[in-house]
Amino acid sequence: MPLISILLPAYNASKYIKEAIDSVLQQTLADFELIIINDGSNDNTKEIILSYSDKRIVYIENEINLKLIKTLNKGVDLAKGKYIARMDADDVALPNWLEIQYNFITTHDADVVSGHLLYLSDDGKKIYHNEKSKLFLHPKDVANIILFDNCISHPGIFIKADILKKYKYNDTNKVIHFEDFDLWNRLCKDNIQIWNHTTPIILWRLTPTSISHTYKTETITQINEYKKRNISQNYNINPNDIDILFNNKKINIQQTNYLIKLFKKISISQNTTKSFNFWSILFLLQLLKKQGKTLFNKTILSILVMLSFPKSIQIIPKILLHNKKYITNHYFKNGK
Repeated sequence: MPLISILLPAYNASKYIKEAIDSVLQQTLADFELIIINDGSNDNTKEIILSYSDKRIVYIENEINLKLIKTLNKGVDLAKGKYIARMDADDVALPNWLEIQYNFITTHDADVVSGHLLYLSDDGKKIYHNEKSKLFLHPKDVANIILFDNCISHPGIFIKADILKKYKYNDTNKVIHFEDFDLWNRLCKDNIQIWNHTTPIILWRLTPTSISHTYKTETITQINEYKKRNISQNYNINPNDIDILFNNKKINIQQTNYLIKLFKKISISQNTTKSFNFWSILFLLQLLKKQGKTLFNKTILSILVMLSFPKSIQIIPKILLHNKKYITNHYFKNGK
């Protein structure tokens, strides 16, 4: 039996799949099976895959296009490894991807391990840092953040096979195009230990035809509704009462006062000073990121999370005072 099963779904991936397969076959940890599922491609994806003779490759062909979630769950059922890893057919794995993930998951007694992704341009000539995945997150951090934002990257994920076989990807239109975010939420709800480290593991290619790009606007709307449901269920809050956190409208003083009361309610339910400080940071960021202010982007989030909580809580009033004019003009109607 292989130690690791790598799931690589492919649909019309002839432009990139050779580079993806080569990057897997060159891994420093070689005890794996590479399950490539051709999801009804109508280009020469099949011919490229079958040109390889490596015995670690397991080729599966869907007779029709089943789409991503069904294809992934099919791969999960077929996986024979103790661990399951995941990448896309247009991405490139760094040579020590599997070794890094395996060492981390065993050293930390983790259930799921994510890592730092580097963006790769469509032509493969430029590499960018993904600020969002540069955070070192303990499972408790992940469980807090995941209600409001997807802090775990799907490409490069490394998970115990028995866990993924139990939970699988939710095959419903309610989570289509963000099946990974739904999975992390369900795992955290059951106290599955998810970590994120800061070591680069995958080059995540930015393509204009990717699902995340094609369905971006539609997906954001669905994700916001999903977040509202989760937050309301976790804290017994009416979803309509938190709608102002997920739209682009300006808020007035009364609404701001309401959000502060809501924030206190959530903070108190955490029942620890450390969590209270965390929610203070999160509330501030949610409030100030609402209209896309570039100052309060993921870089600020990174700085705050990496600081110790006592120091972070002291920074909040300084940020508010420094940006008093912006807050007054952009978040309160008529500048009042």
